[in-house]
Amino acid sequence: EAEKKIDAFLDGLYAGTRLASVEERLRMFDLSREELLASGDSFIAFAARLDAEAKVLEERDKTTNGALQRLSPRFIEAYMQWKGGAVYPDANGTMRLTYGTVKGYRPRDGVSYGYITSLGGVVEKHTGENPFDCPKALRDLHESMEYGPYEDAVLCDVPVDFLSTCDITGGNSGSPILNGKGECIGAAFDGNYESISSDYLFLKETTRSINVDVRYILFIIDAMSRARNLLSEMKMR
Repeated sequence: EAEKKIDAFLDGLYAGTRLASVEERLRMFDLSREELLASGDSFIAFAARLDAEAKVLEERDKTTNGALQRLSPRFIEAYMQWKGGAVYPDANGTMRLTYGTVKGYRPRDGVSYGYITSLGGVVEKHTGENPFDCPKALRDLHESMEYGPYEDAVLCDVPVDFLSTCDITGGNSGSPILNGKGECIGAAFDGNYESISSDYLFLKETTRSINVDVRYILFIIDAMSRARNLLSEMKMR
């Protein structure tokens, strides 16, 4: 029902606008705000309503950010007292390098997570519905076991994700994971459930970053998508 309403709303927006015309868009540059609003164009009216809502949210953000700025010094003082001295600076928003090891973990008694997952696990979870809707092309490749150079000798399968003790945060997704030789072996994209508090408290026993294995990335590009032009552009070894 919600999707139908959204579709109807979008159809109305496109039916009531003249912005598809280059000439009309150029003409609008010479109009005042009042003239634009009086034009009756559906997209212009929608943008005006969005702008009003955005200003309300902007004012709310200013209030929240102002409160956080007043509280931030007290928080840092408490944090330093908790740590018993100086703490390393917050590097969020800057280039940084972190290091760790590939490692699984045990979050609680009787529960253990290995350090790596495989294509077989992806297919095993397939239900045909989101979020476990595995493409048929990928399932066919798993059934044929035509993994090429992307097969892991230990798994006898294509590796998908691996865990590491790297300390990451929001915004690090896509960061390359390098091994000791400086070779790219994957990309960070998420953290485990137990690492939610890692911005404040890193627990070496359970904090893990989740990284996609570079072999899986290449396998999807090459074997499944047949986008070998991308591999040529990247000059893969």
